[in-house]
Amino acid sequence: MPARKLKVTIRRFRAHTLSLGGVELGALRLEEERAVEASGDPIDVMVRVAEEEGRTSKWDYVEVVVDDGETRRVWGAGPRYTWSRPLSYRPEPLLRVGIVRRAHMRRALEQQAGEGSEPSGGEPAAFRVDLQGVEWHIPQTRGLYVFEGKAQLSDEGEDVELVAVETPSGVRLLRPSPASSRRQRSS
Repeated sequence: MPARKLKVTIRRFRAHTLSLGGVELGALRLEEERAVEASGDPIDVMVRVAEEEGRTSKWDYVEVVVDDGETRRVWGAGPRYTWSRPLSYRPEPLLRVGIVRRAHMRRALEQQAGEGSEPSGGEPAAFRVDLQGVEWHIPQTRGLYVFEGKAQLSDEGEDVELVAVETPSGVRLLRPSPASSRRQRSS
């Protein structure tokens, strides 16, 4: 059986912190993308390239994609990338970031309560966020991706309740963690 022609794409990322609207959002910045052709068994090629990248990589996250024309296989690893909230199964381009402030959330909750969407405990069963009222920011840094995310309030973000992260596959909501312990110790 002749060896299959394969397209191998290697994408290398660095961790990047995006600061906007009172929030610091963990992201990945695409630093390098390389496509090469190979032949052989797709799994063997993927394992070989992944092992090479693992031994020599100085990057925060590396993704290897092997495509044989019928099936696309994806491997990714990030030994220096330790955020833990998965947003997608692989890095996706970051289109924009939305900030949901406390006042917007309070209005939405009041509106939903008026519609009779409260269960017996007083809290809404589900919270609908009207994306028209979200404060949207388009990152100025090009080549930003999100994969796993960490949102943390900065000193100016005391009124931020949620962060909306928009990628080509949709919008994900994150609840940011409190500002750094530096600020908490000073109070």
